Amino acid sequence: MKTGLLILILLIISITIPVMSFAEQPGKIKDGSHKGTVEWVSRCYMIGSTITVRVIDYDMNSNPEEIEQFDVKIWSDFDVNSDFKNRVIDYTVTETGTNTGIFDSVVFFTTTDGSPGKRIRAVENSIQFAKYVDHTLPNADKTDVIATFTMLGLSVLERNDDGHMSKIVYDPCALKLSEKNEERFNELGIFYPAPLKQIESGLHVDEIRCKESLTLMTKHDGSPACVTQSTAVQLSDRGWSWVLELVEWENESQKES
Repeated sequence: MKTGLLILILLIISITIPVMSFAEQPGKIKDGSHKGTVEWVSRCYMIGSTITVRVIDYDMNSNPEEIEQFDVKIWSDFDVNSDFKNRVIDYTVTETGTNTGIFDSVVFFTTTDGSPGKRIRAVENSIQFAKYVDHTLPNADKTDVIATFTMLGLSVLERNDDGHMSKIVYDPCALKLSEKNEERFNELGIFYPAPLKQIESGLHVDEIRCKESLTLMTKHDGSPACVTQSTAVQLSDRGWSWVLELVEWENESQKES
């Protein structure tokens, strides 16, 4: 009886161990190879932003003990239709760690017509391309994998009739870019729309900003509201939640790092 039970246990272990040891990785196909993917990674697809191009291909992780690299091709439809016709730049993507199979590179963009070097020239509504050639798939010499995104303009900037900028409508992406020119930025008034309007524009709850002297809270259903400090204390007693605002969160993160 004991012998039979031991054999049964060993049989179960022999079946389950391979399943646990060789977990399926994303993009895996029938013969064990992986189909590579390429994507653009950014919170802000806006002019002036730096944006990461990412390739995920576990087959390119040929040495699990080393951080590996290879090139991808980057271009803009604005470049290929301008004086820099057919301009395609090789960017080197670097593995994010040993044995990850994930490769990143930061891509820099410019709007100037001068010699851009390795920067990609882009304007509002231009399309940016990233191409990775996957040559590790079976029964094929190579497969082109392409990802695109459309560059956004600083649409949050409001202007007077005479064309001069009057104020900035709050958006975390535009705000961060404007702060690079601090002297000019301080001359501008920042307009904070109502919390629900900020949510509708695509902001996350922790990115919402309230007008000066108001505090951000969320109701029982998760919807945001800006209230006075005295009201916030009362609402907290009724079950409303405090929200750590974006600037406070960034300051705390910097202290911890």
